[in-house]
Amino acid sequence: MRYVMAFMGLGLVIVSGLFSLKSPVPSPTKPQKSDYSFENVTVSLLKNNKKEWSLTARELIIFNNSNRFYLTTIQGYYRKAHQTSTFTFASPTGVYDAVLGRLRLINMVSVWNGSQGMYQFMADEVDIYSSTYMLMGYGNIRVTSDRIQLIAQEMVGNFLDNTVSFSYDVQGTINATAID
Repeated sequence: MRYVMAFMGLGLVIVSGLFSLKSPVPSPTKPQKSDYSFENVTVSLLKNNKKEWSLTARELIIFNNSNRFYLTTIQGYYRKAHQTSTFTFASPTGVYDAVLGRLRLINMVSVWNGSQGMYQFMADEVDIYSSTYMLMGYGNIRVTSDRIQLIAQEMVGNFLDNTVSFSYDVQGTINATAID
């Protein structure tokens, strides 16, 4: 009888061990439903009654518990009211954070057209800050014009004084014949 009880006890330990080692199966989560969704929209930022940037998006999604709105298939421009330079852009997806005043664009392609000429610009991720007039680019940055070809991993642009700096693995060429 003692052997039968020991055998049953050992069996109970083995069975409970098997059940405790079994990983729980996660239940599929439902996609979160947005509170508002709009198609084919235009969004603009006005400062002192002057338009500084404007964009169109195929879709705009808003959640009540967020200070952000999410955008798809984006085309737009950024231009400080008193400047003549214009920064046009396109991106498959992005998000605007109203608290930070930041427009984040993913896989952005753009053109910066100013007094020094026209520059084509691509980056994995770009943040445009409306309050500080700054542009931050991250990952696989490529800038081309008739004057330069440049690649880098990070950039900082200032719309107030039209300056740009590059860092991290910067490589490029300058076309000396195109420089005045």
